[in-house]
Amino acid sequence: MKKAELVFVPTPGAGHYISAVEFAKRLIHTDDRFSVTLLHMRSSLHPHTDPYNTSLLASETHLRIIDLPPVDPPPSHLIHKSVEHYILLYFESFIPHVKDAITHLMSNPDSVPLAGLVLDFFCLPMIDVAKELGLPSYLYLTSGAGFLGLMLYLPTHHSQIGTEFEDSDPDLELRSFVNPVPVRVLPEAVSNKHGGYAAYIKVAQRFREARGIIVNTFSELEPYAVESFADGQTPPVYTVGPVLDLGGQAHSCSDRVDHGKIMGWLDAQPESSVAFLCFGSMGTFDAPQVREIALGLERSGHRFLWALRLLRLDGKLGGSSDGTELSDILPEGFLDRIGERGMICEWAPQMEALSHKSIGGTAAECLWTGEGTGISSGNETGLSTDWGEVVMAEEIDGAIRCVMEHDSMVRKKVKEMGEMSRRAVMDGGSSSKSLGRLIADIMNHPQFPTNTNY
Repeated sequence: MKKAELVFVPTPGAGHYISAVEFAKRLIHTDDRFSVTLLHMRSSLHPHTDPYNTSLLASETHLRIIDLPPVDPPPSHLIHKSVEHYILLYFESFIPHVKDAITHLMSNPDSVPLAGLVLDFFCLPMIDVAKELGLPSYLYLTSGAGFLGLMLYLPTHHSQIGTEFEDSDPDLELRSFVNPVPVRVLPEAVSNKHGGYAAYIKVAQRFREARGIIVNTFSELEPYAVESFADGQTPPVYTVGPVLDLGGQAHSCSDRVDHGKIMGWLDAQPESSVAFLCFGSMGTFDAPQVREIALGLERSGHRFLWALRLLRLDGKLGGSSDGTELSDILPEGFLDRIGERGMICEWAPQMEALSHKSIGGTAAECLWTGEGTGISSGNETGLSTDWGEVVMAEEIDGAIRCVMEHDSMVRKKVKEMGEMSRRAVMDGGSSSKSLGRLIADIMNHPQFPTNTNY
């Protein structure tokens, strides 16, 4: 039986890393001809992946992890100007190590033939390594099809305009959206003049060089966007979502000091009464936005669980290195007025929380990981967090009320989508069929060795 090995190169941020690993596991479990080598880039921004890897290796015999040599991170002040620019610079510096690791794998006469690379969004410049070594590359996108449509459009915008977006620009006519899209709701990076826009353009210009694009969504959720990619110019798009960490292994890579306290607090709340705000492993806001979110939560009158991470001056996430405490940036007296109605923590067990009976709505990260888990667990996702400007308390209050009201259309729609998402990954479902097409493409690629003695 012909065997095949894929090399995954994920970004180490939890929302990207865990999603990529879960997709690798699904691929292995679906077709036992596959094995996966995961190239692990250690990052000072995300130092907690080692325990997760240890747990992973103990349970997955067809998956191995290679720790790449460390590299020096970019100057820490750059992260305050643009997180996207900082991350791209950081992971581009791993390219020589990625090439060395793959070359070593290919030179081993006893190894299973390599069938290709699966690259994360910020690792897409590594497509040059694959080309040099004669391997096909696939992009694994943790965000949804709507975001893919934006990225496919960006090179056109850049060739015509050549500069960052401005809030005063007219609404965008994107093929992947039914209605025009206001610039102010786009990811902040496309308006960032300090490297963010340039980073997005650099990555977006490589999308169509991939042999295929794997998207963590399902066609029933974004039918208009998915259909828009059948234009003869876009590589095949494989919708394989939702890809979720249902087993909870990801908790081993996070700080669990407050786990019992958080889950105990949720246990004590009425059913569907809590709004959950979780903005991902890189989800940080400046002080003005934090204050507006706090005021919006207070005005709404709803219970809430808020995973809030502070960005330190040295570029790391966690307690502030300049002495700034949470109470310093929240509205005066906020914690006293909220009392037991809300809980603020630095980290929260996202999947456990989203599946908890007390959660009635979520404001998850714009990355599909948060939206997908919310939909699959039947919880409401209604707050977009790609804010390019400060969103005021009044808007936040209104959005929270919209997703938390029991008779809202948002709640009913997400319940329907929750059932669709479960069907999509079952045998015969849309995502299951799409994964089958991806497997066929990988195994039938003309560059893939035909030797069947493995």
